[in-house]
Amino acid sequence: MSSPRRSRTKRRNRRQQSPFGRRKFAIIGITLIAVAIMIALVFYTSQTLTVTTPSSVYVIIQKGAGENLNLGFDPAKISIVIGINNTVVWKNEDSNWHTAHSNIPEFNSGLIQPGASFTHTFLRAGVYPYHCDPHPWMTGVVTVKAASGTGMIVHWGPNLREPLLEPSTIIMSINPASCELARGQNMAVT
Repeated sequence: MSSPRRSRTKRRNRRQQSPFGRRKFAIIGITLIAVAIMIALVFYTSQTLTVTTPSSVYVIIQKGAGENLNLGFDPAKISIVIGINNTVVWKNEDSNWHTAHSNIPEFNSGLIQPGASFTHTFLRAGVYPYHCDPHPWMTGVVTVKAASGTGMIVHWGPNLREPLLEPSTIIMSINPASCELARGQNMAVT
């Protein structure tokens, strides 16, 4: 049987003889701290980002539209943005049957009975003219825009070559589809 003093000395000698054990402990500790920080960042950013469900835009088929040449889809022209409000609902408030039929092969409601509706979600940017098959005077246009990217604010000097700390601000939104740069104006992304 070994004495308590001797076993303590052996343990101390093992720790002093193994620099790799200390390094391994340090690497594991640093790795655990890095993982904890990354998990905290994921939770922090997921809480600050707002996830929204795309909302719908309603187009009403007006009462009397099947007989009155001045009535039809209301509104007849709409603009929507993918991921924001890219679902369109056509609601028939008339006593006649109607359709919402795209002039290009994007959507076709078939006959929409009085009081019924038709829903279509747009996934591609573009301009989609449409009509009612039984009532050709009823036409409309859906303009679908791509979602814009992240915006940034840049301060520029008068020659537009050097950044400047004066308030001649250019706001630039980055969008793969289009990007315009207008000095002294807010940028419009189409």
